[in-house]
Parts: sequence; structure tokens; C-alpha cells
Amino acid sequence: MRWKACLGVLLLGWVASGCGKQADLFRTPYDRALQRALRKQGGGWVSQGPLTQASEDASGRILPGQFLRVVLETAQPLGEESSHWTVIRVDTLRVYEDSLVYLPWAGGIRIGGLPRDSVQKLLEGAAQRIFVGARLRVYPLYPYYIFGAVPQPGTVFLDRRKVSFVEILPFLGAQTREADFSQVKILRGNVDSMQVFLVDVRDVPTLIYDFHLQSGDILYIQQRGIVRLRLELQNYLALIGLLQIANLLLFFVYRVR
Repeated sequence: MRWKACLGVLLLGWVASGCGKQADLFRTPYDRALQRALRKQGGGWVSQGPLTQASEDASGRILPGQFLRVVLETAQPLGEESSHWTVIRVDTLRVYEDSLVYLPWAGGIRIGGLPRDSVQKLLEGAAQRIFVGARLRVYPLYPYYIFGAVPQPGTVFLDRRKVSFVEILPFLGAQTREADFSQVKILRGNVDSMQVFLVDVRDVPTLIYDFHLQSGDILYIQQRGIVRLRLELQNYLALIGLLQIANLLLFFVYRVR
């Protein structure tokens, strides 16, 4: 029976570890200091870590790693006003490290390092070999990464390197009651040199113009304290229920013996 008791202890330990409190995602060494500073300040935003600025490309060239939105249009049929155009398709593309971009309708084209105007002419020429009288527009896109208590975690592409918080608010699911907008964590820079922000999005000046997000920022929206407490309570109740079932099984085993 000793091996059965050991097996039961291991099983209960495994269940307890699965139902216990999970570690917060995107934890940094600055978290506690940022929470104290933001609480003491009473709103706005605070930051710690090395100052990290958004990389600006003054040349206007399309570089490897860049995201693009490509809008393909064709002219209206004959007999209609020639100034009217019909959108055929809109694609979000990425320029890979080898400078190639893969168009669904034209295959791979090397554009990395070229000016934006040259990229547009090159892609438009490829489109006109397939679609008669085609016109093509190219818009550089910049990624922002959103995780945590949001409806759709992942990457959001916007057409500017810097945006105010209110512009990205629609992607955060502000209508949900689970997200804690009093402490939104933002990670900027690389792992070795990371600047960490803690932002109170409920503060109107911060939301509109005081704080700006930069391309490549990682946003982490944590759950409200009451939501985390409810989930932990559910986990503990489930654990207690499993312990009661295990106790009942052990009772019957000993009765049979």
C-alpha cells in the first residue's frame, strides 16, 4: 500500500501545482518599483530601465523586416468615368531578411533597401503584367504587440511609428470588465536593454497626448485583481473537490481490506 500512498501524494501535488497561482506573464525586475511609483504619483505613467528611442529611417527606404499594406486597383469598365477605380484586393506583406517580398499574385520580388517610390513602381509594374490598367498603392506598416486580457492577443499593424494610446484603445477591448487599465505594462527595446513603462490608461491626458506608443512596443494588459481572485478561488475549490474524491476512494480501499 505504500506505493499507492506515494502515488496519491504525487497526484495531489501535480493537481495542486496545476491549480495554484500562475506566474504573471512578462515579469520584469522593475515591476514592484513601478507599481509603488505609479501609486504614489496617483496617475499618468512611470518608467524604469535604459532610455530607448524608436529607430527612425530618414531615408524613406523599405528595409528588410518592414511590413507593407499593398492596395491593388483597376480602372472602371469603358463607358464609366475613368477617374473611378475598383479595389481588387488589399494585402499585408512582410519584407523578409533576404529583401524579398512575396505577392500572392506575382510571386517573389526583391525590394529591400529601395526607396518607397521605387518599390511602388516596381510592384505596380508587376501588377500591370497581370491586371490590365492596374494601379497599386504601398503603405508602410509598423507592428505593435498586445497580450494579456484582450479579446485577440497578437500583432496590430498601424501606419505610423508613434501613436497615442487612444488610437490603439479599440484593440484592447475597453468594453470588457476583466482588463485592469490602471496598470498597463509596456516593454520597449530588446531583452538586454529594455525600458519598462507602467501606464494608467484611465488618466485622460495620458490617454490622449501625454504618452505615445512606439513601433515594436509590447503591451501587456493584466486581469483585474477581483478577476484573478475569482479564478484562484475556482482553482482552490476544484482542488478541494479532488481531495475529497481521493479521500473517499482511500476510505473504500481501506474498508475493503
